[in-house]
Amino acid sequence: MADLSVSELTLEKMECDFCGTLEAEPLIQELKVVSCTGCGVAHLEERLPDSALQQFYSEHYFNSDSSGEKGYCDYLRDKPLIKRTFHKRLKEIEKFIPSKGKALDIGCALGFFIEVARERGWSAEGLDISEYCIDHIKSEGFKGHLGLFQNLQSEENHYDLITMWDYIEHSTTPKQDIEKAYSLLKKDGILIMATPDFSSLPAKLFGNKWMGFKDHEHLYYFSKKDLNQCVESLGFELISNKFAGKYISFEFFANRLGLYFPLLSKFIDGFFKLTRLSNVKFYCNPWDIQLVIAKKR
Repeated sequence: MADLSVSELTLEKMECDFCGTLEAEPLIQELKVVSCTGCGVAHLEERLPDSALQQFYSEHYFNSDSSGEKGYCDYLRDKPLIKRTFHKRLKEIEKFIPSKGKALDIGCALGFFIEVARERGWSAEGLDISEYCIDHIKSEGFKGHLGLFQNLQSEENHYDLITMWDYIEHSTTPKQDIEKAYSLLKKDGILIMATPDFSSLPAKLFGNKWMGFKDHEHLYYFSKKDLNQCVESLGFELISNKFAGKYISFEFFANRLGLYFPLLSKFIDGFFKLTRLSNVKFYCNPWDIQLVIAKKR
């Protein structure tokens, strides 16, 4: 974290947003991940105060020297791959929507999904807590809202599609955000969420080393069962929840492999560079990212 030292901050004890319970049992002590005694949802024991969140998601978050622990290595450089992933995902989502209308991307980052949606005929806008991100998307000519989703002023029944790509695990109010999405969606509107699956095989196999764990960044850890029950209890019809992948380079693959197998990663990285395969792109599904598609009843 560039301009913000966690050690200098007073962390706040987390209250479960799903049931309001403050009490929790240790689940992974080394990572300070606990299980809510009220509903069983896994979350961090403590979190950064709201006043520190905007600074946490500054420009340095999107250009991080330790992306395995926090943020992205070079988010702007990866734009072509991220857009390619969004094109693939949106093409599939459009099967469930009769016509292209208004889309809102929550946690929009630098606006790559907004750009893809507009290229595919949508009227799209975004929201993010990061001032750096909102300044960037506005400079690109897109509409962006700065702040928390809960503070967004918008008409009810206004959007045809609301997306939350790698967002809900970062939110301090995930249940409230899903409720708000329901109110802002039109009848039969679609909600999309992509988030790490805490119940996945990779999460169980790699334990504390699982890349889904990110200190102070990922606040909630959802199983498929958790999210399925949540969206249905809040009035949505669950269309599907399946694993989703993304387009990556061999260089990125070797880098992430290093989190699990450092020596093997160095060997593979050297081989890729020797054979000039580092920048070859491919679609990779690690089977630990759940993609939820739900319709407003």
